[in-house]
Amino acid sequence: MTEEKKTYLQHAFRYGTIIGFISFVYYLIGFYTELEKHTFLFDNIYFFISIVLLITMMVKYRRMQESKVKFWRYMTIGFVASVVISFFISAYVFVRIMVLDPFMVYNIVSMVEQSMKAYSIDFGNEALLPVLKGSYVFANFLVGIFNNMMYILLISLFMTMNNRIYNKKQ
Repeated sequence: MTEEKKTYLQHAFRYGTIIGFISFVYYLIGFYTELEKHTFLFDNIYFFISIVLLITMMVKYRRMQESKVKFWRYMTIGFVASVVISFFISAYVFVRIMVLDPFMVYNIVSMVEQSMKAYSIDFGNEALLPVLKGSYVFANFLVGIFNNMMYILLISLFMTMNNRIYNKKQ
């Protein structure tokens, strides 16, 4: 692996770990303070924090480089960081459904079952609950990656355009 490739992957992993840990702690604090019940406020605060940290990650990488950074490099850094962040968020979801709120998935299944009575689908089978918990954690992981990738795409486009402007001034 080349030194440059190692550098940007290490940078992405480092910032992904920082943002992921902050996300884990933020969600944990939200659970204990019951702030997450106010989803609009809770989600917008998280959105602002994560966007600021992702932009900071990209800006610091650009400052480390002596030449302009290409769009795909920003996307790669963002994707790696997004995967790491999603691992931390999935770890929080796992802790929540296994330790903090073990009836959360059961409550979700009960609500879905009430709305699916017309289709005669039985979600009340207790043997199905561990499978649903595992799929819930995995679904959160994938949603986290795709959700962050929309932000990463926009930030990468902005940073690439900003690169062109920055290089013209010099």
